[in-house]
Amino acid sequence: MERDCFIGVCDGVNAENSKIWAYCSNGRFYDYNKNNICFTCEGFMIDDVITLRLNMFNHTLGYSKNGSEIDFQWTQLSDKLFPVVSSKYAYNTRICSHDKP
Repeated sequence: MERDCFIGVCDGVNAENSKIWAYCSNGRFYDYNKNNICFTCEGFMIDDVITLRLNMFNHTLGYSKNGSEIDFQWTQLSDKLFPVVSSKYAYNTRICSHDKP
């Protein structure tokens, strides 16, 4: 199955030379650095809300889908990261910070 859309982080501004860690719409957590599928779960589609929980102190990135936590997180991430979203189709995408309550 194709990766029609993915959301995650990368460690550089040029995707060709960056390490990318992403959750793909087909449900695969893909490490583009190693060309490796690390975890598989239910994918996402239009109207799903994907939340990323980035912890720069612990260098981890976790995800939730529609408010339910996904039982996987990236670890040992780089010190400097940028959000990355890629889509084959037109999706409404909003990237915003989340303040702790």
